Amino acid sequence: MYRCLGNSALSLLVFSLALVALSPFHAAANETETPQVLMVGAIDISGLERYEREWFIGASGVAPGQEITLADLHSAAKHLLGTGLFERISDRYMIKDSTIDVTWLVEEVEWGLPVLLDNFIWFTEAQLWEAIARHVPSYDGTAPNTEGVVATISRVLQDLLATRSIKGTVEYLRSIDPELTYDRHVFTVRGVSMPICSVTFSGELAAAGQELAQRGVSLIGTDYTSHYVLGFTRQSLLPIYQRRGYLRARVGDPRVKAHSDDNCPDGVKVTLSVQEGSSYSLGHVEWAGNKALASGALGSLMTLEEGDVADLSKLQDDLERVRNAYWRIGHIQTNLTLEPHLDDARLAANYLVTVDEGPQYRMGSLTIAGLPDARHRQLLARWRLARGDVYDALYPKEFIDAARRSGIIRSSVHTKQVPDNDKRLVDVSITVSDK
Repeated sequence: MYRCLGNSALSLLVFSLALVALSPFHAAANETETPQVLMVGAIDISGLERYEREWFIGASGVAPGQEITLADLHSAAKHLLGTGLFERISDRYMIKDSTIDVTWLVEEVEWGLPVLLDNFIWFTEAQLWEAIARHVPSYDGTAPNTEGVVATISRVLQDLLATRSIKGTVEYLRSIDPELTYDRHVFTVRGVSMPICSVTFSGELAAAGQELAQRGVSLIGTDYTSHYVLGFTRQSLLPIYQRRGYLRARVGDPRVKAHSDDNCPDGVKVTLSVQEGSSYSLGHVEWAGNKALASGALGSLMTLEEGDVADLSKLQDDLERVRNAYWRIGHIQTNLTLEPHLDDARLAANYLVTVDEGPQYRMGSLTIAGLPDARHRQLLARWRLARGDVYDALYPKEFIDAARRSGIIRSSVHTKQVPDNDKRLVDVSITVSDK
């Protein structure tokens, strides 16, 4: 008898195959009759790589010398699949007299999604890992993306809170971070107040220590989660260094310590470790993929010059000017990819900008609504893009701004630009809420 359970999107697929009458496995064909109690003999496991054999046998509940029925065997397979640790589980067995030899065929799920234990401030990292590892074998700070594993970790963490009489609820979020190009499991405690009482910085602070401290004040009083603090670090702290050319600057994961006094009861102290590195100057900027605009024309739009401090914010502003130049000539889907190449010997930041210009669009129809007839005609007469002209995606805003200055438009305006990807046309509608 051969039975296969598969884990695809956490649904169970069950296949049974009864072999021919002369097969040595045929003795199992009478499963629908009164369950036969069998003694487990040999157990063979094929496909097990990440997990220990002893753990697998213990988790299955099927061990040599144990009495089971075939229903027990198939239930064990379902249980193992429910852990979320296996993509597929198959059981094969041979029955001779009252002894059953079992072969497990397993396919393990892929690991590698990082786990963030967000704000479990009452426990050390070692305590959290040890608790999870007791129930998720080979846990290493990553986990599979399966409901079974997520449910197990959530349950372990909830039980851990109960050991300290902490009346919080463990919530799970799968966080997708496009800037870091990976996603991760995030487990957070909700329902427990843990305000940030203080934020201090350690490490290399010469370049931006005072500004860091000023920014850190905005965290005080907010409920602590490392997920939020990490986001704050990336959005508010690292740009301080990036403007100064410290392109390798890093702010480490927050270290927290429980704190309580009259001014900040049941709070936490947060420490962030800073590694500044060296400041870089701008080297050369190369362009690739551009056809509609020459590299020289793109370079002339850059205000950041070779030898200047490699201010990443100014560089992004320059790329916005490049993007606008493409929008002027109908390339409304232009995408720019910035690839840094840091020369540590010269402390120079060289960049390759890859341009995906996309197709060129032209002007389609124009619709103006919401104005009295006279002002409608005035506004329509001012529009300078004829149907079929190369589309200028910046022109509608300039047009509205000029109409406001002239007094034709005196209230709020909603402008909509709708591209027709098949015809490569852009239809523009302007709705004035005139009062």
